[in-house]
Amino acid sequence: MDLVYADETRKDIGVLENYTLDIAYGTDENDFQLEINRNNHCCQKGFLIYIEDSMDGRVVGTEYGGIIDNIKVNTELNVVTYSGRSWHGIMAGNVIEPPVGYDYLCLTGEANECIREIIEYIGLSDIFTASSEDSTIEVVNYNFRYQDAYHGICDMLSEFGGKLQIRYEDGKAVLSAVHLIDYSQDEEWDSSQVAFTVEKKYRPVNHLICMGQGDLKDRHVIHLFTDEYGGVQPYSRVESPVKDSDYILDKSMQVMTGIDEVVEVYDYPNAAIMENYVRLDRQPADWAVKYGDYYKLDENDSYTNLEASKQKTYSLLTSQTGNWLAEYTNYYEKDGTGYKTVEGVMTSTYRKQTAQPADWTKNYTNYYYYCSDGVTSEYKAVDGVQKTRYNMQTQKPTDWEKNYSQYFQKKKKGGYTAVLGVKKGKKTVAPAWKARRYYTSENYNVAPKWSAKYYTLEETTSAPTWSANKYYSVSTVTVKPSFVPGAVYKKEYDYFAEMVKSGIEKLKESSLECDSITIDLDLTGSYDIGDIVGALENRTGIAVWQPVTKKIVTIKNGKESISYEIGKEA
Repeated sequence: MDLVYADETRKDIGVLENYTLDIAYGTDENDFQLEINRNNHCCQKGFLIYIEDSMDGRVVGTEYGGIIDNIKVNTELNVVTYSGRSWHGIMAGNVIEPPVGYDYLCLTGEANECIREIIEYIGLSDIFTASSEDSTIEVVNYNFRYQDAYHGICDMLSEFGGKLQIRYEDGKAVLSAVHLIDYSQDEEWDSSQVAFTVEKKYRPVNHLICMGQGDLKDRHVIHLFTDEYGGVQPYSRVESPVKDSDYILDKSMQVMTGIDEVVEVYDYPNAAIMENYVRLDRQPADWAVKYGDYYKLDENDSYTNLEASKQKTYSLLTSQTGNWLAEYTNYYEKDGTGYKTVEGVMTSTYRKQTAQPADWTKNYTNYYYYCSDGVTSEYKAVDGVQKTRYNMQTQKPTDWEKNYSQYFQKKKKGGYTAVLGVKKGKKTVAPAWKARRYYTSENYNVAPKWSAKYYTLEETTSAPTWSANKYYSVSTVTVKPSFVPGAVYKKEYDYFAEMVKSGIEKLKESSLECDSITIDLDLTGSYDIGDIVGALENRTGIAVWQPVTKKIVTIKNGKESISYEIGKEA
C-alpha cells in the first residue's frame, strides 16, 4: 500500500514512508489522523492524502483518504500529526437542503445518476464524481430534507438494497452504488468457528404511552401494546379510524402485564392533526343555522363548505358595460333553454425550458414535447419510462408453494432471475423458503432523462368581442341548502393518527435494537458499511444479524488492520 500526498490543486507530490494512519468512517467520526517523523514533514493544510493498492499487477484506488484540516507538532516525541476529514467526512460536512419553495429534494432514477445529482447539487463536483456504470439499483421518489450528504446517500442506497463505495482515482473520489451483501445468508458465523458475543433481548418495549398535543389533563394520550413476539395489538375500534372516538384509549388491549411489561413514554407534542370528512345520514340538530359548517364533495373530489344557493334573474344587455373586458365572466349568454357564464377566448403558448425544473422527476407529465410528421404537428405530454423494482420478502408468502415461480432471487453477478423449483421424485416443488432471499417485482414509471427539448404550457384567457342583445346580467336571491342524506359531510379531527404511526415505528425500532453482536471481524474478512452480518451461538441457539455501521482502519508502514462496529446504535 502506498500513501500518496497531493497539493491543493490535486497534483501528486510524493509517497510517504514510515507513517501511521488511523481512519474511521460510518456512523460517526469520518476523519483520519496521520503521524510521521518531524524530520519528514511535507504536507500543508488543504493537501490531500490517499492510499493506493495493487491488484493483478495494476494500481487501484481505495476508500482511504481525505483532506488535511489540522497540523500538530510534538517536539518532545519528534512527531508531526496531520488530521482532517475523510472523503466521508467531507460529504458529511455538507447538507442536502430542499430547493427553494419545495418541502424536499426528491430523486428518482439509477442510483449512480442520483449520486451525481447530489454531488452537483451541493457543489462538491471539484473533488467528487459518480461512477458512470449502471448500478442496477433504481431509486424511486426518495426525499431529502436537511440531511448531511454522506449519511443521506447511504440511507438512500440502503432503502433500495444498496451501499456506497468510494475509491480515489485520477484526482477525484469516485462514488459508486453497489448492492449490499447479506453475509448472514451464507456466511453466518457460529461459535465453533470464532469467538463472539451475541445478545438477544427478549423483552423490548411492549407498552408505549404516546403523548401528543395538549396540556396536562387535556393532553391527547394513547397506549400502544405489543404481544410477546412484537406484534402490535389493535389500537382502534374500526378498521380505518377518522376521529378521536374511533381509537381505543384505555388499556383493554394490553397483553404483557406484571413482570413481563416494559413500558416507555413517547413524548410527541408536535404530532400533526389529521382532518377527515365523515358522511352524514341524519340531519344535524344545528343544520338550520350552521349549515355552513358542513361540507359537500365537489366534482374535483375536494371537500367544500356548503353554501346557500342563489336564484338568478337574467336581463338582456343592449349596450356594452364598462367592466366588460375585466369582468366578462360575471355575465351570461343563452345555452339552449338555460344560461351559461360567458367564456373567454383562450390562447395557448408553449414555452421551451432551458434548464431542468426542480419538480421534473415528480411532475414530468406536466411538461410537453414537440412532435411533427412533416404534415401535422402538435405538443404531446411527456410519457414516463417504465422500470422494475424488486422488493425483498421477509415473511413467507401464503402462495409460496403454489406460485413460487412468480418470485425472484438475486443473481451472483447482479440482476434477478425467477425462482426455479427443485426436483422431488417425479415432481417439481417450491424450494425451501428463507427470509430476505426472495423478492417480488413491481413496475413503475419514472421521468425520462432531462434534455432541453421540453416545454411548459401557458394559457391566457381574454374577453370575447362584445355583441349587443347577446349577453345578460344577473341578479340573485339567497336560498339555504337542503339536507341530502349521504351527500353531506362533517369535518372530524384526528389527533392520534400521526402519533400512532410514529409510535408503531418506535416499537419496531425497539425490537430491532434487541439484537446485538460483538465480534472481531478481522478474523472473517472485509466488509463495507451497510453489509449485513450474522452470528449463531450453537449451545443456546441464539441467532442475530445486524448491519456494519462503522469501519476503523489502522495502516502502519503499509500493514493494514481493520476493525468494525455493528448495529444501528454502534
